[in-house]
Amino acid sequence: MRGLLWVALLGLVAADAHAQSIDVDRIRIFEYGIYSGRTEASRPQEGTATGTINTVADLKLVAQTERIPARIGTRFGFGYEVVGRPRDASARMTFITRFPPQGVVNANGIMYFQNEFEASVPVGVAMTRTYTFDEPWELATGEWTLEIHYRGRKLAEKRFVVVEP
Repeated sequence: MRGLLWVALLGLVAADAHAQSIDVDRIRIFEYGIYSGRTEASRPQEGTATGTINTVADLKLVAQTERIPARIGTRFGFGYEVVGRPRDASARMTFITRFPPQGVVNANGIMYFQNEFEASVPVGVAMTRTYTFDEPWELATGEWTLEIHYRGRKLAEKRFVVVEP
């Protein structure tokens, strides 16, 4: 038993040392606006107003704009790259979506002022961070902010103004 505990502790130390060897300098935003794409999968995610996050494929920027129409099916966000070392290492990021000041009330009647979840992102690879209006209760007009944080530091922020169509 003691041998297994020691092996487990060595594994934790090695994993922590590997995680600490990732050096994230910044996040480079290279495009933003309205995107087309298709939702491939959805998985439960605590900390979000919808209770899920989606995996999206075939993302394409269709309009570079900060003005987003409040319409079901509209997908908006930004393309970004985590700048750091080593390339392709996975950095654990915190993704925050800040809703307009009035917040949103989801289908369960719960008020949200932001979404927050974590995900691993490869260093040096072009990625896209989007939000899609899937439900009528999400169509809150005003300023929306998409942020990415790493180890408590905000590294990226893009503001959008959601307007009546």
